[in-house]
Amino acid sequence: LNDGKMLTNCLTFRSSSHGCLVSPQEICSAISTLKLKCAKTLSFVDWCPTGFKAGVSFQNLYHSSEEGMQPSTSKDVSMVANSTA
Repeated sequence: LNDGKMLTNCLTFRSSSHGCLVSPQEICSAISTLKLKCAKTLSFVDWCPTGFKAGVSFQNLYHSSEEGMQPSTSKDVSMVANSTA
């Protein structure tokens, strides 16, 4: 994040469809926390007003175990970002 400026930043939230759903408040809180923690190093280009995008998926990530495929966690988030660096 220290080199160049950000073009866009996409956060994909995952939660199980039976139980722990991601709320809009949690999404706003995660984006606010990211903006606060990276305030000095996170800057976006002026000519592309996208900023943060958020998506929600109700399919868990799975891992392989001796019992078969198991959900990794009830909630998680992945970030994909594009910068000019």
